[in-house]
Amino acid sequence: NDYGNLRKVRIIRSNNNKKKVYYFDLTESKILQSNFYYLNNKDLVYVQPLKFKGLKKSQSQILLSSLTTFAVLFNAILNFKRD
Repeated sequence: NDYGNLRKVRIIRSNNNKKKVYYFDLTESKILQSNFYYLNNKDLVYVQPLKFKGLKKSQSQILLSSLTTFAVLFNAILNFKRD
């Protein structure tokens, strides 16, 4: 998805009660020939989140809200001065 770093994916696989961690870059096509292309029943998949993806949306929302508030206040002041 948009919030996960596809270059830093981990699969934690249990084999004979031992856990082993495998690292992958899902943007490379060689993953298709890998033994880990198909997941096993108890595999855990961890996709590292992107640090600033959610923050960028929040900043744009804050900016838009601030501009809207400023425009409403400016319009109210202009209408108040006319009366």
